[in-house]
Amino acid sequence: MIAHSVSIVFGAFEVDPFQPEIGRGGQNSYPSGSSFPGYQHRDPTYEDLIIRSYVTEQSPDLAMYLEYESRDRQKVHLNQQYVGLTYDFLLGNFFLQLGGGIGKGDYKNPQLLIQVGYLFDTR
Repeated sequence: MIAHSVSIVFGAFEVDPFQPEIGRGGQNSYPSGSSFPGYQHRDPTYEDLIIRSYVTEQSPDLAMYLEYESRDRQKVHLNQQYVGLTYDFLLGNFFLQLGGGIGKGDYKNPQLLIQVGYLFDTR
């Protein structure tokens, strides 16, 4: 038996980088957790590098401390709420759900929603 349908989907999820879970995605740009100038970006800008070199020249211990405090995994908590539309395809007990979604949170761009699985018949 082959079945087709269209579904409206919605959901929310949170990601804690210290407790990774399979299938929870990632984010390529997020704050470093530091408010000190020159250490606020995950990928340092040209201006950040100038500030960091000056700090290192003046106080290597302070530079080492600020570098430690600004690592990407510090103080990061990612979340997302989304709504989308999917096309569902059921062949026997296997299904494929494919569509797109938009939302708010740390993932700013529209997302591709994919889900595959197997439905157990308990009759």
